[in-house]
Amino acid sequence: METCPETVVVDASVVAKWFVHEADEEKALKIRAAHVDGRLNLIAPDLLLYEVTNVLRFRPDITEQECSENIGAVFSFGIELISPSRESLSRGIALARRLDLSVYDAFYLAITERLGAALVTADAKIAHNSLEQHDVFLLSELDRTWTLP
Repeated sequence: METCPETVVVDASVVAKWFVHEADEEKALKIRAAHVDGRLNLIAPDLLLYEVTNVLRFRPDITEQECSENIGAVFSFGIELISPSRESLSRGIALARRLDLSVYDAFYLAITERLGAALVTADAKIAHNSLEQHDVFLLSELDRTWTLP
């Protein structure tokens, strides 16, 4: 079983599961706990905030107040947020075209390349399309094929 690195890029498909009840929620919460405990350092593009807010906004079971509180919680967890640069956006465009991903999804991969990090995602398409060229850990495989530090 492979152990993921101590520093990983995490995408919105994982962080959103911290606040909504759906498949692999407990695995996403393990990642959050490892970060809070100091065993795992989480990094993400600042795009993560918009994507998670959007997920929460479209959940009829989450009120506007709860949405605001949940996003406040994301800030409080201290994920290192990376602002876009011309180079990282250009790389995201190239990866999006080559890997048949949205620019949003490819931007997470561009950040992992820039930092020499791995990506943790719940999105099987991202994992499948990029696995040969990037170090990607699929959330559903946590404790099956990979583990936390």
